[in-house]
Amino acid sequence: MELLQVTPAALEFVRQREGAILLVPTKTIGGCCGRLNMGPEVHLGFPSPEKLAYYNSCDFGPVRVFVPKNLLITHPVRINVSRFLWRKYLVLEGWKII
Repeated sequence: MELLQVTPAALEFVRQREGAILLVPTKTIGGCCGRLNMGPEVHLGFPSPEKLAYYNSCDFGPVRVFVPKNLLITHPVRINVSRFLWRKYLVLEGWKII
């Protein structure tokens, strides 16, 4: 997973919650002029036991990241922490939709 990076802020955010990072794929939108992939959603947590077989996992220090086996990452992307008002959440930066 050399194209996937996790920022120190994201690692600390997840470590404080004693969790893992779960990338959840979204559907590809297609039309007459092409296809758009809005990128996976980034969640805090683990895949359910019945879906665990559909994920690869990789460790970034003390944090485990679950990536769908069918997710194609073609350029560097980074998981980071963002904030809206007082709420922090994980985001995927650098995803290209085309």
